[in-house]
Amino acid sequence: METPQPRQISVSGRLVIEGQLPAPSSASSENAPAPPSPPWWKFWRGPPETVLAKTSGIASLATVVLAAGTVGLALVSYCQLIDSHANADRQLRAFEVAEKRQLRAYISVQPKKLRNVGDSIPVEIFYEVQNSGQTPAFETRFFSTVMVFSYPIPQEAKFPDVLEHTTMSKTVIFPKTTYNGFKSTEKSLTHDELEAVKSGQNRRLYFIGIARYTDAFKACHETKYCSSIGGPALRELLDAGDGIVEHLFQNCERFNDADYEGVTCPTDAK
Repeated sequence: METPQPRQISVSGRLVIEGQLPAPSSASSENAPAPPSPPWWKFWRGPPETVLAKTSGIASLATVVLAAGTVGLALVSYCQLIDSHANADRQLRAFEVAEKRQLRAYISVQPKKLRNVGDSIPVEIFYEVQNSGQTPAFETRFFSTVMVFSYPIPQEAKFPDVLEHTTMSKTVIFPKTTYNGFKSTEKSLTHDELEAVKSGQNRRLYFIGIARYTDAFKACHETKYCSSIGGPALRELLDAGDGIVEHLFQNCERFNDADYEGVTCPTDAK
């Protein structure tokens, strides 16, 4: 018995088995037109020397661009480094300033006792100096005056001038220690001055001055101080006592101040 053969049909002049697609024609693929070249390909057309020159030019341009980028990156890194160093310097200076503020000497002056009031000799005021800092106060000098003046202090009044040659002696005040001194009037008080001080309404007895010193970091500083005494309480103590009065001094509303960062050192203080 013979096996039945698949039915063949004619497609485009060729015999194929029914139900199958015809095989692609090699002749049609070979004869198909090539796709058009992209526009940029024209740049590479020409003799080999021209193409090589173009290639070299592009490579040189790429090298320049890369070098410019490298320089720019290096410049940015350098600026960042400079800024980082500047920030570090600022932080270091801030730390040094804070450390000096914490460690340096701080001088204060307070009157403690009044003596010889009412006698025919100059009035004396004994005062106490304290260094509340953590390092010594070097070359410490005091410029003080004791005088009868208006009460309260007029707004137009100025702090007395300091004459460097009036106090030449210097001392060192160590941390957490005190120093005692005294200052007297140039002459005894007159009767009218004494009565005005005892009244205390318009005039009082003032202890006013300035302390100058050098800290452990070679910076110069000054502390201004001003206190006064007078009024009925002083009259009562003087009338009942021996001319010695303690603990009645009051700080002035003005002229009590201290520098914060330091002052210009006097030329003859060193």
